[in-house]
Amino acid sequence: MSKKVNISLNNKSIEISFIDVLKNHTVICEYVGLNIYQLSMSKFSVQNTKNKPVSLTSTELRNINMHSLNKRSIRLINSFINLDKSNAYEKLEFIYIADHDLKNVLRLIHKTNKELTKKNFLAQFSLYYVNTCLSYDKNITKILEQKTGYKQTYIKNLVKECFQNGYLKNSSKGLPGGILTTKTINYLKQSHLI
Repeated sequence: MSKKVNISLNNKSIEISFIDVLKNHTVICEYVGLNIYQLSMSKFSVQNTKNKPVSLTSTELRNINMHSLNKRSIRLINSFINLDKSNAYEKLEFIYIADHDLKNVLRLIHKTNKELTKKNFLAQFSLYYVNTCLSYDKNITKILEQKTGYKQTYIKNLVKECFQNGYLKNSSKGLPGGILTTKTINYLKQSHLI
């Protein structure tokens, strides 16, 4: 039985190859670190796996769900890094934390917890929001409502506030949720989440 996924760690990137996404082709996604909590796809390529020409239609390419492929890739990369952290961090020139404790973050931002200052709350919420956007493709505010105890309208206002106050910045297409800013990462460092 052949491997369906292959992950290789390079100095400046992480490359993941899928054999099961497109028939007779290997789909390769290359990721670079945006910050210590986020990866971004920098390259996407499709390579023929046969020694002879194989036709590829535009319909087959359109059937590739990039959002699901991106989520799957990042989950696999996180699992791969967590298997042997010391070896993985030796190979990478950038810092990427694959195993931040989201249960602890959820406990801190939950409606029942009142111990955080507003600035730290927004930083923690931004981290949780970005990870939730990466994990689900449904209505994110509904999922956050169920997990945090806040109403959907309040969550929408929190997300808007995170963007307006510089905790999140808009991302390029294909990266759900947004990008954590330096301001957010500094608050998270102060909270000892790094």
